[in-house]
Amino acid sequence: MEAEQIELSPMAESKLVLSKRLQREGRYNEAFLYKDLMLKELRAKKVFGEKAKEESWRLMAKKYPPKPELEPKKPSKEKPEKKVFEPLEVADDLPDSTPDTFLHDATWVYNNLRRGSVLGNAPTSGAVGLLEWARDNPNDFYKQTWPKALGLAGSQKPDVDDETSRNLDHVKSLEEMLR
Repeated sequence: MEAEQIELSPMAESKLVLSKRLQREGRYNEAFLYKDLMLKELRAKKVFGEKAKEESWRLMAKKYPPKPELEPKKPSKEKPEKKVFEPLEVADDLPDSTPDTFLHDATWVYNNLRRGSVLGNAPTSGAVGLLEWARDNPNDFYKQTWPKALGLAGSQKPDVDDETSRNLDHVKSLEEMLR
C-alpha cells in the first residue's frame, strides 16, 4: 500500500500562537486530543514523520478557528469622538477676568467642564473662554491649568463667597490627595 499524497498548506498561525489562543479560549485539551486523533489516522493512511505532524496541526487549526468574540481587536486609528458642546455665547455684562480671579475661574471650569449649559453662573468672561478651551483640551486642562490653580489655592487668601469657599476646601483636599 502506498502512502497517501497530502498537499500541505501553510497555517495562518504559528504552533505557539495557536496553542496559546486555544488555552485562552479554554479549548486546548479538546483541540490537542483532536490533533492526536488526526495524527493516528494519518499514520494509518501511511503518512509519517514531519508531514504527518504538520498536517495534524493544520487540521487542528482548521477545526478550531479563533472564536470571533475573542479575536484581538485592532486598535482604532481614529480618535474617539469628543462630546459636542454648543458654542458658548458670553453675556455682555460679565466682568472681565483678572489675575486675582484666575483661581475662581479655574475652579468654576473644573466644576462645569462636563456639564451642558452653564453660562448662567459664569463668574467672568475669561472663565467662559477657559471653559471652551478646556472642553477642547481636557487633558491639558487637568495636567497644566488645574495644577496651577491648585498651587494658587495654597498661596492665596482670597475674599470669596460661600460657594467659592467650599470649592477652595475641595481644592485643598484634592491637593492633599495629590501629595
